[in-house]
Parts: sequence; structure tokens; C-alpha cells
Amino acid sequence: AVVNIYLSNGRFLESLPISPNYIGDGRYHVSWEPSTLSDGVYIYRIIATDGTGNVSQRSGEIIIANSTLDISNVRNGLERISPANADLQQDSTVISYELSQASLVTFKFFDATGQLVRTLANGIPKAKGPQSETWDGKDNSGAFVSVGGEASYTYLITAVDSTTSDTAKASGTIIVDNKPPAPPQLDTPASRWTSSKS
Repeated sequence: AVVNIYLSNGRFLESLPISPNYIGDGRYHVSWEPSTLSDGVYIYRIIATDGTGNVSQRSGEIIIANSTLDISNVRNGLERISPANADLQQDSTVISYELSQASLVTFKFFDATGQLVRTLANGIPKAKGPQSETWDGKDNSGAFVSVGGEASYTYLITAVDSTTSDTAKASGTIIVDNKPPAPPQLDTPASRWTSSKS
């Protein structure tokens, strides 16, 4: 009998020795120490052949997951935006973050009551390394939030390893300030000026 290891795409990787030597029915074991292999799914296939040439096979999966999924270096391009006041300034913010490994990312905004406001990504595959999302201060219907007022919104980043289902989360806050400033206070000028001459 022989035990072969394959990559998830079916490419042969290596054969493993069976201990003790295969001599017939019984219990056997193999040892595999894939210390130099990348995280991922690997396929093992056990092939047994008897003395008359009859072949039996059985296969399964082995998942290698040595690295830990993490979201780090979360930063807001702007902590406060005012997209609805039509001045074309501070209308959006870019939230940057870094993934320790490739994963499926979901990025959502919630209001102060915990209600979902906007979904920027929903289970989107993202590569290992720096990533970013841009929020324009709108909800899922395309309408501006906090029109005429000011409110704080919390975003939640969720990353899931598609192989191991490990999950990492990170969060932050953006303030949307669409409240117009108070009009300036002006002294009322005298309606009539008089002058005196000596």
C-alpha cells in the first residue's frame, strides 16, 4: 500500500511510507510533517493492492493552518466627513487596513442604535496585505445619512479564512457632520447717521 499527498489542484506532492510494512489486513499509520508547506488544503490518497492485483483506494483532506488571521493598521483617512453640504470638501473618507493573509472580507457601517446603514463589501475575496474601502456618507439606498445634523457611525471589518473558517474583526468610528454652521452675528447698523459741525 502507498499513501500519496496531492495539492488541492490535484498535482502530486509526495509519497509517504507506511509503518509497519504493509503485509495484509490490520492497522497501519503514516507520519507527515509538512513544515515547509504553505497554509491550505491538501489531499491524501491511500492505495492498497493485494497479491492478485486488486486495488482499493480511499482519500481525504488535510488542512494546514499555521498562520493566524489578523486585521491590523486600521486607519481613517478622515475622522469627520460632511458629504451632504455641497461644498465638495471632506465628502468621503478612506479606511485602510491590513490583512495577515488572504480572506473573505465584509465591511459594514452601523448607526448609534446598531442598525445597519451601509455595506461596502460582503464576503469579497481580498489578498494578504494592505486594503482599503471608501465611504461617501451614504446608506444602502444611496441617500446621505445625518442630513442637517451630526452623528457617529461605527464600521465593522470581518475577515474569514475560507480554508479554516478562522475569523478576525476590527472596528472604528466615523463622524458625519452635515449640520450647517450658525449664521454669523452682525451688529445692526444705525438706520440714520447724523453729524454735527461746530
